[in-house]
Amino acid sequence: MSRLAPPTAIAFHSVEPPFSNFQFVDDHFGGGVAIRRLFSLARAQSREFKTLVVEDIPAAGVVADENAELAKLYSDYQFGGLKRISFWRPKIADEAALAAVDAKECVGWAIVKRDQATIPHRPAVGRSPDRPAKKIDRWHVFESVTIKYGHHHNYAPGAPAFPVQIGHRDAPLTLRGWLFCQQNVLNKCCAHVAIRTLATAFLNNPDLPFSRINSLIPASSDHLPDWLPGDGLFPPQIEAVLKQLSIPFDSVYYPERPEREDARRKRPFQRYLYSGVEAGAGAMLAFTLDGPKASGGHIIPVFGHTFNEDTWAPRGEGAYFRVGERITYIPSESWTSSFLAHDDNFGSDFCLPKRCIKRRHASYVVALRPEGYAYGGIDAEAVGSQLFYSLPLGLFHTGNCWLKRLVHFVRSQELILRTVPISKTDYEKELRAMCDWERKTEKSDTVDTLVSLMREKMWMVEVSVPDLFSTNLRKLGELLLTAETPLSPTTPHQAFVVARFPGNYVLLTGQDAGGQPQFSTVPSAIGSHTKLFRA
Repeated sequence: MSRLAPPTAIAFHSVEPPFSNFQFVDDHFGGGVAIRRLFSLARAQSREFKTLVVEDIPAAGVVADENAELAKLYSDYQFGGLKRISFWRPKIADEAALAAVDAKECVGWAIVKRDQATIPHRPAVGRSPDRPAKKIDRWHVFESVTIKYGHHHNYAPGAPAFPVQIGHRDAPLTLRGWLFCQQNVLNKCCAHVAIRTLATAFLNNPDLPFSRINSLIPASSDHLPDWLPGDGLFPPQIEAVLKQLSIPFDSVYYPERPEREDARRKRPFQRYLYSGVEAGAGAMLAFTLDGPKASGGHIIPVFGHTFNEDTWAPRGEGAYFRVGERITYIPSESWTSSFLAHDDNFGSDFCLPKRCIKRRHASYVVALRPEGYAYGGIDAEAVGSQLFYSLPLGLFHTGNCWLKRLVHFVRSQELILRTVPISKTDYEKELRAMCDWERKTEKSDTVDTLVSLMREKMWMVEVSVPDLFSTNLRKLGELLLTAETPLSPTTPHQAFVVARFPGNYVLLTGQDAGGQPQFSTVPSAIGSHTKLFRA
């Protein structure tokens, strides 16, 4: 594979002044915007960025696979070259220095590829306009990884690790990040690269070929007879690919709904993006273009979010703009100001403000779920909020000051819920390591008993209150739901596993004659707030 191939040639460039990133990209890659973004990220990641390493490498693995597919699609296809570029903090003048430098000094790498082909003339068919032949000759980012920003408020769970060979070092170095890919309008469009970004992480397969994605796209009446993969994918094709890759997901295609504006309000795309991110699996958002000459749409992968502990929105919206409305809880998503996303038109690792894309422009959203999860985090959070209000009232009258505070915030409609996936093994580790504000820990035999009730895959709905959640990243407990079987529309409480609050665990003992859940409590040694999971 090209990512791990030894170079056929290597060059070292000092990027200290008067070196110009703009001029270098113009001279070597035709001024590609997404390629230039890689250089900007390197500068932003470390002001100590001093060396650019550029290697000529052979087409192998997924790159050779793509070349073969392009040769079948376009009779005049020409492979124009392949380069691997990497960005380093220290000065590196030659291979001897490269071999000695610590791999942690690399802030990112990319494989950039040049394709040359002619998209043939395609006459007008139905509503499709006449499309003249188009000559393509451009460099694009076949794939790249940049290490995560050091900003403490950037959160991007689930990022995989990618090995990459640089020069003739003794072993590949490994960088962790969300893979960025760019379309070439020949055999891949924006949907292809969004799918590959997320699928490589989900499948733990950094070498998923684009030809594999194309092979999973079913024939459809939506496709014109002369359709090419670079023309774009529709939601049914995207979902067919995900299903055949065995990737579970939740999605909303708003134009399919007669009440589309109401659906955009009740099922906002931001909640789906956040759900996919918190699950560590990512999400995709498609939107329509706007403006006097706009047509068509675009889709981008979303893999992270920012956390703004000082945002006014969660408190202000409820207090001033939703007066009298029934608000059962505040989702933790309210503290997100931006999503972290790639846009293959511009490059990788952008912050996308949550309100930047207007509701009416969102056309399609997909939130991936972890493997083996039968329903998504949005549904889990809804069930968790319902169950919270079904819990025995006696639980909240034990004299525990934190339970009293919890009741106060529930009554003021400021309960906060955060939903994340967790395994039986991880929850056991969480319980055994848990330490509250008074430094109390749980008894080992209590943990042993609770573990016997656990399921292998669960949703954890964490419960907190303002300031404790946002400023201290702490909580007052959690509800656990089994995620291995679909939710029952009539008896969703059957998904309940256990709940924990200061001083108490809550167990489901059955249901009454009317089908309502019944609970019992057992004592917990943990009497105050604890850290959020993965905080």
